[in-house]
Amino acid sequence: MEAREVARRRDVDTARGGEAPIGAVRLLQLVDRALAGIPSPFRESLREVAIVIEDEPTEAQLREDDFDGDGDGLYGLYEGTPRTEWAADTVPAPNKITLFRLA
Repeated sequence: MEAREVARRRDVDTARGGEAPIGAVRLLQLVDRALAGIPSPFRESLREVAIVIEDEPTEAQLREDDFDGDGDGLYGLYEGTPRTEWAADTVPAPNKITLFRLA
């Protein structure tokens, strides 16, 4: 069974004094620092997970996760099968965490 976990946050409206979107290089630095801070046993499990940075989610990702655009922004998405759901007959599909820079 495929698990999809969605992380959401309030949209930042730059026209009303909100923060500007984070730069790609700065986001990579923050992701590297966050990953380095994860304790060893958990960090080693992440070797099997691709971490991808995209500007925005695709229409398909929004649609598949029933994202209704009610003022929340999608800023991260896990796609794959969590290890806790693996079974003897499970063929693990590639796991991916996508971070959305401009959400």
